[in-house]
Amino acid sequence: MSQQLRPLIPRTAPGQQNITPPDSGSNGAARQLVSKRKHASTACDICRRRKTRCGGERPTCFACVRNGRSAECSYETQPTETQSQALKRKYSAVDGENSVHRRFIDILRSHPAQDVNDILNRLRGGTGVDELVRHVESGDLLLELSVAPDVQWRHNPGGLLTIPDLLKTANNPYVKSLIYQIKFDQLSSTRPRPPPAGTLALYNAPYHTAGMVSALLDTCQPSKWTNVSKDDELLREILRRYFTSVYVFLPFFHKDSFLYDMARGKRRFCSSLLVNSVLAAGCYGESTITGIQADMVLHLEHGMNGQDKLGWSLCIAAVSSAQELGLFDHYPPTMSNAQRIVRTMTSWALFAWQGLQSYHQEKPPLLTSPPSVALPSTDEAFGEIWIKYTASHSPIPVHFSSTFIVLAKFRTILNEITDRLNSPATLQQAMDIDEALIFYRRLQDWYHGLPSYLDAYNAVFPTHFNLQ
Repeated sequence: MSQQLRPLIPRTAPGQQNITPPDSGSNGAARQLVSKRKHASTACDICRRRKTRCGGERPTCFACVRNGRSAECSYETQPTETQSQALKRKYSAVDGENSVHRRFIDILRSHPAQDVNDILNRLRGGTGVDELVRHVESGDLLLELSVAPDVQWRHNPGGLLTIPDLLKTANNPYVKSLIYQIKFDQLSSTRPRPPPAGTLALYNAPYHTAGMVSALLDTCQPSKWTNVSKDDELLREILRRYFTSVYVFLPFFHKDSFLYDMARGKRRFCSSLLVNSVLAAGCYGESTITGIQADMVLHLEHGMNGQDKLGWSLCIAAVSSAQELGLFDHYPPTMSNAQRIVRTMTSWALFAWQGLQSYHQEKPPLLTSPPSVALPSTDEAFGEIWIKYTASHSPIPVHFSSTFIVLAKFRTILNEITDRLNSPATLQQAMDIDEALIFYRRLQDWYHGLPSYLDAYNAVFPTHFNLQ
């Protein structure tokens, strides 16, 4: 006799009440059944590490919610991917990236050094490897590198060397200058002595076509010091233009120390105030080197935009801060060499600047004596600025440091003349001929003591003509 067994039926949903027995006639038709648990294709990273069962819900799985996590879960796969599909996708991406890098290495091996240097500079500037490979392989970059604009016949420095006929005499050194003979005296029967090898580009191209060469500046990220722009290449180009234009005429701070600290995020010789002058109002506080330098930069900008009175107040503030810091006094022997160089350059730049402004505004100078620390005797003490013309094979120095030193010496004499002309004694008794002759001889000695690359014959850069 066979035993009658109870029939097995699916489990009802949790919370369902009034369960009807199977022999009641309904045959389980109205019974709510529990669906089978959906299988997750992959688990989130946290559940994988904990080796817990994960339902794969997004953005946060139920297992993580039960454990009190509210942050979104991280998955190795996309929402519709399986684990194997994700592995294939990652492999394809890595293989494609390796292929691009292999092609990039082949480009560096097979192309000339000049092309490679330009490619690496673009890479340091933020251009992606894939974009560089695409440009080089399509020929766009190499075409740009190989075709340099011909600036020789478009260069006309007439604004710099417009000499009236009255002054075109035999004893005028500018008429004999090399740049004048090359550019203006084409009909002369005597050909000028050619410039030294490697410097012909200086005379055949305008100064503004040359770009500043500085490995230190290339490593800087100015966007970390300003909110104006996040484009570091654009900001670096603005700095290059500043250092080859305004800075060579009026250097208010030490370039190399400024860039060194900018590249390394230090604030000893670099600050947001100095990098971005529009933040000056919020950066004023105790007297600092960078505050003095920023005052001079802003003084120049105010003066160039018709705000002389406001600019002069910044010059007064810079002198006051410098005196508070003892910038014009002797430095303690324990001071580092970097601090000595920066303080020396800043003190002489400020002294020369206030002397020039006092002379033009016919005011008594704010400082009657030069800084106690003498100007350095070496021509490279304050750094150098290197530029490269498209037609030249190597960078060319603009003799920045030596130009700054001789300019400071000239403005020291100018400051003494200004002090003498605007002193109370002069208002009662004018300067006599003997005293004027002393100043004249000092200026002559200064002029005849200029280095050979700064004399009238070899003058070629804008700063050279500023000295003449």
